[in-house]
Amino acid sequence: MLKYISVLLFVILNFSDVFGDKNKYGTFNLTLTGADKCRGPKHKDCATMQVEISDHNILYYDVNVTQNVILTKGKIIAMTKGKEYIRFQLKKPCEHLFLKPILYAIYNITKDCAISKGRYQYNVDVQKITQSYYGGNFLLGNWTFRSLFYSDECNFYCLDIKVQLF
Repeated sequence: MLKYISVLLFVILNFSDVFGDKNKYGTFNLTLTGADKCRGPKHKDCATMQVEISDHNILYYDVNVTQNVILTKGKIIAMTKGKEYIRFQLKKPCEHLFLKPILYAIYNITKDCAISKGRYQYNVDVQKITQSYYGGNFLLGNWTFRSLFYSDECNFYCLDIKVQLF
């Protein structure tokens, strides 16, 4: 159950609304308090990323993929009060039930899960998506969600998103 919650939170906090709009929203508020790039486990990076916060709940992404990259692994970690609450490890992210359609919607991906070299820009209304897909019953407070994806050769994406759910 926890791994499904973590995947859902990753989707909510990292990608645009590819699932459509919902009319009924939850009863909590969300404020983005930070979006910090982090370092993946590999020595080499195969993408650069700029992320900006606007209106306390919108993330603007500008990702420059410097070489074709096949994603082989990923991790999603949720932390609060200095402790890990959820740790979810992914093998073959492009084959994951929830991540596959999102990755294909945002990036130019080949059949073998290679993200093509190029520049990708997208934005995320975190408040809207979170209210649409997450009731907020269990994870209120200050949270940091680290999500990272990489290949056998290089780091693709690593970001710490800090949110306050209240």
